[in-house]
Amino acid sequence: MRPRPPQSSARPAPPPDNGAARRFIEEGHYDRAEPLLLRALQKHPGDPEATLLLAFALGQQGRHAPALYHVERALERHPRQPHLLTEGARLATLCGPPGRAAELLDRALLAAPAHRAAVGGPADAFGRVLH
Repeated sequence: MRPRPPQSSARPAPPPDNGAARRFIEEGHYDRAEPLLLRALQKHPGDPEATLLLAFALGQQGRHAPALYHVERALERHPRQPHLLTEGARLATLCGPPGRAAELLDRALLAAPAHRAAVGGPADAFGRVLH
């Protein structure tokens, strides 16, 4: 019988629990959610849920450029995540370089053809921003 390699006692960290941050956001306390989500992203860089919540909280505070920055970093790890792509496109309409929003929306459509925000196009995805 062959010896088995030693098992590491270090276990991967569980995914972040963003419940407290989500509650702060639902209550409109975006500034209180932000540090919780930044800590979650330090432990789990690029976590899609934490990134989306952080981008939303920052966006609600009018801080669109930092929100887009976090979405772009998460897209480096999850380049086909449709919610990140559509949120990045929405933010890019507010503060991104010309053409970036359309590029991200096209990528969302390719990644998930049935994803509602991507299928509906800019009018559905960004109706509140454009009107």
